[in-house]
Amino acid sequence: MLEYVAVLIVTSCLIPILVLVLLVSLSNAILGTNLELKPVHLRRPMKKKEE
Repeated sequence: MLEYVAVLIVTSCLIPILVLVLLVSLSNAILGTNLELKPVHLRRPMKKKEE
């Protein structure tokens, strides 16, 4: 049972992530583009009101 779960995790999670990383690196090499992923800030810091 544990072996089947390990195979499931590898085939459904690990392989697609590795393919995505490979495609991004190949696109950087072939097209010369820069596809860096930067963290997205969902909220801006609130500004203090000046009195």
